Amino acid sequence: ADKVLKSLVVNVFPKIGGVPVSDLSAPELLEVVQAVIDRGAIETAKKLNQRINAILRYAVTRKLVRHNEADNLRDEIPEASAKHNPYLTAGGIPAFLRAVDADTRMGEVVRIGILLVMHTMVRTREARFARWSEFDLEQGLWTIPAERMKMKLTHVVPLSVQVLALLRRLHLYTGKYDYLFVTRGFNQPMSENAMLYALYRLGYRGHLTIHGLRATGSTLLNDKGFRADVIEVALAHKEKNKIRGAYNHAQYLEERREMLQWYSDYLTASQAGAQVLPLRRKP
Repeated sequence: ADKVLKSLVVNVFPKIGGVPVSDLSAPELLEVVQAVIDRGAIETAKKLNQRINAILRYAVTRKLVRHNEADNLRDEIPEASAKHNPYLTAGGIPAFLRAVDADTRMGEVVRIGILLVMHTMVRTREARFARWSEFDLEQGLWTIPAERMKMKLTHVVPLSVQVLALLRRLHLYTGKYDYLFVTRGFNQPMSENAMLYALYRLGYRGHLTIHGLRATGSTLLNDKGFRADVIEVALAHKEKNKIRGAYNHAQYLEERREMLQWYSDYLTASQAGAQVLPLRRKP
């Protein structure tokens, strides 16, 4: 309530606070909202319009006005530009991996969580709620059930040699629990911000998010000439044609295995200061 009132005190009352509600017109209300739009605060303008709308709806219900003049303002507010998660460029990967490896403040479970997300390009939530029962270490596969996927489709992740090594290391810490990444001493998934705050402590606030590690992998693999369709399946992006999507998921499994192994090799070599050439599949 304090937050709502403050937004009205700052943005609305100075302009129309003294105007009887029955005298308010759409152009006057638009002027109030437009002032907020002009300073680039699009989301604030949307919320402000919602609040003005609620006040005017109340006035209509109480028969203080005949019509809600704020109803006409919705289409006047532009869409806010999409905000993308900041990610690492290829040049920033070596320093990042060395920083993660050398940091003594983050626990080993959080460290492995960050590296697993980076190597596999899964979403943060998919990693946080991962269960040991989903992994077949002999076959090198991680099967994420549909109910845990954003697109509600089962997603199979081929595991590189490096990821398998990470999992065996992690098993020493959390193998007795259901979840891979648990809150210390509890059989519950770790906080959604545990990995993100570790990045902040490394100095990456505003420069990288955990979700941005997906973009790091996607950008690099596209730049290195891997097939876009295969990368999209690896990212578990939605395929408009469900039958085609299911077919591609199965068809690209071995190609994704090769691609993700190349990517893990690239990350390992980058940390060591070497270079890895992209694998060129025969047509």
